Amino acid sequence: YGLGNLVTTAGTVYGINVHAYAAKSDAGAKGGAIVLRSGSTDYEKTDNALSTTYAYYSDLTEVDPNTSTAWTVTTVNALEVGFKVKAS
Repeated sequence: YGLGNLVTTAGTVYGINVHAYAAKSDAGAKGGAIVLRSGSTDYEKTDNALSTTYAYYSDLTEVDPNTSTAWTVTTVNALEVGFKVKAS
């Protein structure tokens, strides 16, 4: 998903915190992970076991995984996020 831009155009970004609300709807083990797209590369975060009951998942990322440097307003504004479901 594309996100809206930050209100500010300058300043320090200490990290981003992404939240997802997910569950599985069928039998069998399923996992899910928050995905960040920075630059043109997707970065899967921690894999979580999904249940049939919805739950919140969150991930705090303090540096841009594309550059291994601190986030900037520009890199946050270009960020896309999602949630990937996969067989475990």
